Amino acid sequence: MRLPLLFVLLLLTTMLWPSLALADHHRGGEIVCESLRGGYKECYSGFRSPPELVRQLSDTRCREGSNWGHRPGMIWVTRGCRGVFSENGGWGWGDNGRDEVRCESVDRRLEECRKPFRGPAELVRQLSDARCIEGRSWGQRRGVIWVDDGCRAVFAQGYRASNPNWGGRPDSVEVYCESVDHRYQRCDWGRGAGTPYLVDQLSSAPCVRNRSWGYDTRRGYIWVDQGCRGRFAGR
Repeated sequence: MRLPLLFVLLLLTTMLWPSLALADHHRGGEIVCESLRGGYKECYSGFRSPPELVRQLSDTRCREGSNWGHRPGMIWVTRGCRGVFSENGGWGWGDNGRDEVRCESVDRRLEECRKPFRGPAELVRQLSDARCIEGRSWGQRRGVIWVDDGCRAVFAQGYRASNPNWGGRPDSVEVYCESVDHRYQRCDWGRGAGTPYLVDQLSSAPCVRNRSWGYDTRRGYIWVDQGCRGRFAGR
């Protein structure tokens, strides 16, 4: 009877471990997110407003937009940044103060939807099985969001309208690059644009510098691989 009992205990430990780990990293509205050995790490926050760094835990300085950043509900860190983050109560998503608009491409047809807010839109929640890719199956222009190829999603006012760190400096270069079907892909990057960094990871596959993305400033391109899809800016 010892073997089955040991198996049950091991199974219970395995099931409870994610909850224990999560509890250890969520401390009263704060979340600890750590880049170990310089690697890329994503931490689920559940925050409905942009986070702020309240305490740095690493010797490496944590700089937003360089080695840490965020998108709705998630914080990412890389290159040794370790810190404690909390929710900034200044503004939020949807029912927490930010206007939203639902826009749907029915039967894979082009559809346009009026924006109920000023400034750029950000995809908050994808509703379709078809992928919503900015510049390909969804986009925006003054006062309008458009969707195509079956994209159905909820959009809201983007970080960049309220957070200048979202896309790097206002005058910085910004490039979208995608590894389709986990294949190697090059994207143009101006030779005078400086060193690129990852602003926003858009894929579930991690974007790790020198592993799934990199750049050649001399030849003027960014490369992505292994399913990495993201938005890059220069500095």
